Amino acid sequence: MTAAHCIDPDDLSVGSTIGISTLLDPDDPTVGGYLPSVTVRQLYIHPSYTGDDSIAANPTLSSPNSYDVAVIYTNGNVSAVPAVGVHGGHVGDGQAGMLVAYGLDAYSARDFEKQYWGGPGGGGLTTASAAALGASPRRYAHQLLTIESGGAAQSSNNGDSGGPLFRETSSGSGAWEVMGLDQNGDTDDLADPATSGFARLANVGRWLANPHNLSLTPSTMYGQTVFIQQRSGACVFTPNSSVGTRPDLGECEGYDPNIHSMLWQLVRFGTTDYFQIRVGKPNVQRCWDIVANTNKVALAACDPARPQQRWKAAAQGTTGLFFKLINEQFQTIGALQPTTVAAGGPLIITRGEFTRSQDWMIYR
Repeated sequence: MTAAHCIDPDDLSVGSTIGISTLLDPDDPTVGGYLPSVTVRQLYIHPSYTGDDSIAANPTLSSPNSYDVAVIYTNGNVSAVPAVGVHGGHVGDGQAGMLVAYGLDAYSARDFEKQYWGGPGGGGLTTASAAALGASPRRYAHQLLTIESGGAAQSSNNGDSGGPLFRETSSGSGAWEVMGLDQNGDTDDLADPATSGFARLANVGRWLANPHNLSLTPSTMYGQTVFIQQRSGACVFTPNSSVGTRPDLGECEGYDPNIHSMLWQLVRFGTTDYFQIRVGKPNVQRCWDIVANTNKVALAACDPARPQQRWKAAAQGTTGLFFKLINEQFQTIGALQPTTVAAGGPLIITRGEFTRSQDWMIYR
């Protein structure tokens, strides 16, 4: 597992050879060593990652670091490197963490030694909200931000990208799991406090488990809270859960269904292919519906008797990546799409005035 921006197709592809090192210091071969090389069997980059130009290419995305995650499958296990789990829950402010990476100690230094920032037990590396750092929370929906203060403060540097940010499963347990992957840090060696950005792995947990599936079929997601993402890279959200609120497109904020309105629940109708799309927040009975005498999608009190609340997914193409979302009452009209692609806009049912505007991904 690594950062998507670390995958350069000119340097790494299926069939490439990867060297595995456990050296603490490349200049000191007496501590650690090299393991047998492995061959890349398959490479998967998160399908929603669009690179550093994503904001310019799609104004509905708020961060160039969205979905900056990749998975490399090799031709054999690296048994000398212990496997650890991925933290699947929300990571709030104040979580102690430890970054392990081989990047520079500082931007002004040209050394690539193994680093343990935060140290066993967490040390001074802790998560902090974007708001606490004076940044826009919307820009960091997919990122964990960490902060260190004082004379020894450090941020991640060149060469650290893709390194794991660990958390102890319980204080003093000695058991660790990964909660983020390094993406970026301060370019000022003297920054105090020093901040670093990490991809939130809980946001892409299901994809990590089955990256070859790309997009999950609705039938595997019944009862789960999911993102419903348009092909442009933006997700369906609502500013509130009031009756009449129009779902729109925006950033795919995956913190917690109790906090954010970008998560939805698919509730199946018996054994049919139809399902309700409910607000993901627990105990909020609001579902996608169609405004009377219009083609506009809006929230309404959940009512299984209303055909306007019955949706099904029809696969687009043969890749299994995208689906059309069709309403039972309005099958002859068309399928779900945003009012406009470039600027998002509330959802409507229509035959499809925009190229691929009716392509949707469903995943957690």
